[in-house]
Amino acid sequence: MEFSVAFWNLQNLFDVNSSEIATDLEFIPEKGWTAEVLNKKIDNLSKPLRTMNNGNPPDLVGFCEIESEKLARNLCENVQSSYYEVAKYIDGSDIRGIDTCLVYSKDIFDCIETKSFRINFRYPTRDIFLARLRIKE
Repeated sequence: MEFSVAFWNLQNLFDVNSSEIATDLEFIPEKGWTAEVLNKKIDNLSKPLRTMNNGNPPDLVGFCEIESEKLARNLCENVQSSYYEVAKYIDGSDIRGIDTCLVYSKDIFDCIETKSFRINFRYPTRDIFLARLRIKE
């Protein structure tokens, strides 16, 4: 069986809800980060995912620089409704509030286990995670 895998740094995909981190980085409605701008960014991000694999979304995708599981779900819905499941969204210790997550095709995989690993550098950073997936028969 073949399946496709992709990874993408989403470049500061923040929600429009104000948070301490987002305020510091100017990702707030008062600074132009509105629902309309966010929806346009999600639409722009979803287009390549829909078309990159001969018109079939990748079966497994890792994302980084994303603020919330809600945003991961919104992006997945925009790519192809009901195709993806979020295996793990890791709310890590990165001071910018941007994290990592893994999404997978629920038609192809079952998620067996997920683990996150906190990295102890001199500064907080995103966690690493491990996912065990089983290919459905």
